[in-house]
Amino acid sequence: MEYHTADGNVYSDFMEIQFVTAPTDYMNDDFKSVQDVMESGAEILPSGIILNLPVVPTGATLQDPEMKGTEKAPIAPVATWYKCVEVWTYVFEVTTQDAADYFQSTRTGSDPNDPAYAIYVKPFYANAEGVVAIPLIHVNQFTHGVTAGINGGGPSPAGMKNIINLDRPDAAYSPLWLILWMNDLPINYNADEASNFNVMLKEDNGFSIFTSPMYVNCPDIGKVDLAAVNADLVPADSFQTGIDTTMESNWIIGSHQSMIMQADVAISIQADDGTEIGTTSTNMMGAYEFELMTTDIPMGTNEISVVANDLTIRTVTVMEKAMDAEEEVASDEDESSDEDESSASHVITTSSFTALVALFVISDLIPFF
Repeated sequence: MEYHTADGNVYSDFMEIQFVTAPTDYMNDDFKSVQDVMESGAEILPSGIILNLPVVPTGATLQDPEMKGTEKAPIAPVATWYKCVEVWTYVFEVTTQDAADYFQSTRTGSDPNDPAYAIYVKPFYANAEGVVAIPLIHVNQFTHGVTAGINGGGPSPAGMKNIINLDRPDAAYSPLWLILWMNDLPINYNADEASNFNVMLKEDNGFSIFTSPMYVNCPDIGKVDLAAVNADLVPADSFQTGIDTTMESNWIIGSHQSMIMQADVAISIQADDGTEIGTTSTNMMGAYEFELMTTDIPMGTNEISVVANDLTIRTVTVMEKAMDAEEEVASDEDESSDEDESSASHVITTSSFTALVALFVISDLIPFF
């Protein structure tokens, strides 16, 4: 291969096979670098075949997604030469059936055609018409309601599971994902309460998403049941979108596009008159999770603001807080009470790889990497 992850921005997981006509005196592994091929004068023919072939640490194995920590996925690595050093790669999606057939031997399970681990033929790379990618709702930055080892996601096992709406059997599937960054979650949201796009793309439900410029190559493996639909643990119209002062406390959970992957950003929780009633900071992914005690909300507060870097990144409406006995006496002394005063409604508002690199294959045409 021509490039490695060590080469920085010129590296790509998506590699185009280059066929090389082997010299008559060629011996196996005579060529161990692109320079060897070039200096030999051998004929090189671009194939137009693209592999999703990420480089991994030598010796790395793939974990079975269902038997986490106990079983390996039945996929063997492909050893490849890079500047005279053997490195490991894994084949996932390819762009032709011939390539899928050629690399079928890397599927080592009892059933090499098991769709859970098959090599899928997909147009997954960047082309003249743009980037072929699918959206991913990113919520792994949040931890509220996650139990370690039970319902965690990735890349952080302490965070919530991210959500995609297409998988390998779907015609439009791609392993390249466009990150839809979750800015705001409903008040008191817990992990897995929603798990499909129909619910999570609606701001009326208390969710707010930022379409980021980030892409990630993240090929799926393991079983998938296209007939099954994840059941939301909370009905779509029942997510809490405001501060409920009849509760002892409310969790405000969110992030902002200006804080993506920024740790330790100071977060100020403020009443509508600017009074600071709480502080926290972002985690390593740029998310905040703050438990607001009802007793900390000043009387008469109609709205809570979340402020970061002198920018109001979120506002949440508060139900009118009932007065305690002492406050009621004080109020009676100042003015007559209005027994018909109604409470405010619950409302939430929010602030507003793809390069290909060459993989050389020797042929008489004899394949080599």
